[in-house]
Amino acid sequence: MSNDFVDWLLKGEQFQSCYSTGSFWLGRYPAAGLPAIFSWDRLNDCLTCNRITNDRLRLSTAQQYEQFNKRVFRATRDAFGRPTDHLLIHELQAVMGSGVTAVLEAVNELTRPLAEMTQCLACALDVRSAANAYMSFGLTSGFGVHHDDHDVIIIQIDGRKKWQFFSLPDANEKATVADLEAPTESDRGQSVIIHTGDVMFIPKGTWHDVTAMNERSLHLTISLVNPTLLDFAQWMLKKQGPLFSREDIRRNPAFCERSLALFRDAWESLCNPNALQDFLRHYHASHTVSPIEATFPTLHCAQVDDRFRRTTSDVVLTQEIDGAGKVTIFASGRTHRLTQDEYALLLALPCGWGEPGSALLVDGRQWSDIAPVLTSLMDKGLVGKRVDARASC
Repeated sequence: MSNDFVDWLLKGEQFQSCYSTGSFWLGRYPAAGLPAIFSWDRLNDCLTCNRITNDRLRLSTAQQYEQFNKRVFRATRDAFGRPTDHLLIHELQAVMGSGVTAVLEAVNELTRPLAEMTQCLACALDVRSAANAYMSFGLTSGFGVHHDDHDVIIIQIDGRKKWQFFSLPDANEKATVADLEAPTESDRGQSVIIHTGDVMFIPKGTWHDVTAMNERSLHLTISLVNPTLLDFAQWMLKKQGPLFSREDIRRNPAFCERSLALFRDAWESLCNPNALQDFLRHYHASHTVSPIEATFPTLHCAQVDDRFRRTTSDVVLTQEIDGAGKVTIFASGRTHRLTQDEYALLLALPCGWGEPGSALLVDGRQWSDIAPVLTSLMDKGLVGKRVDARASC
């Protein structure tokens, strides 16, 4: 699976260096390539041709947010009487003209180019990734001073935006939550005005305030989400849950000392490199990196001209071959029992779009033997396909 923007980004040594060290980076992508990523036309299609609900489109200024969503969404019921929201496009355009910033969340679920781009980034950087689209027309801050709890890539699709960063006294680095608990006016540092085609990498926790410049502006925020130490700690606690739930803590010095000793021993038994690697395998096996595409009318029929990929970047073997000749694995957030052929084929597939069916015909294998195995894995949601040849079963 390839994507022009991702190829350009990852070939840049400066970006790679800044990403690995968690440092700010600013680059410029050729403007001619931006329409292939996103555009006003694609945004209009997303808003016009989909049922956009109140939880997906957020409208805000630094001081107010709830009132705008209440104005542009009307509570209603669908054809079956179920409660839902209806987006009033004319109200949306009216409030946008008053200086509001709008963010359409998970726009990668609505357009193929962004779906492919976020999947490429997820596979290449071993992260979870999604894209939000931000538009503004006024001269106000959209969300005030804030920070994100994950790394982000900013792509300015059209227009300009002012990004105000913060810093400690006599420091050039952009301040993060580790430096400042809550920035004030006196902590204002470098401001960056980005133009059409500018691309920024902003590390997790960096304080910033984004202001419109009284002109139309459209940019994308691409999230790059990694697991945290809190995720690791919660996973460890869950593994020791039965032990911890059995042990009471009483207001008695002897009981308290015993409880702390049990907790310390259990915690130390898990705080080791093997446990961390085990957690990472489970974490990446829990999350789908390459969502399954709809491939009607071929359904889960496996054709040799199709391209196949694993939906998760990791697969955890939880039980070796049992009496029925099957193995138990954890992938896509669930436990599955697979035949040995299914397990071997699942491990052989990449997490991306790079493996055509013909590439699986090795060691004398016949497609008539491989196709049923692929179909079974697709039925379980462990493998997806892209239909290159639209032949039906």
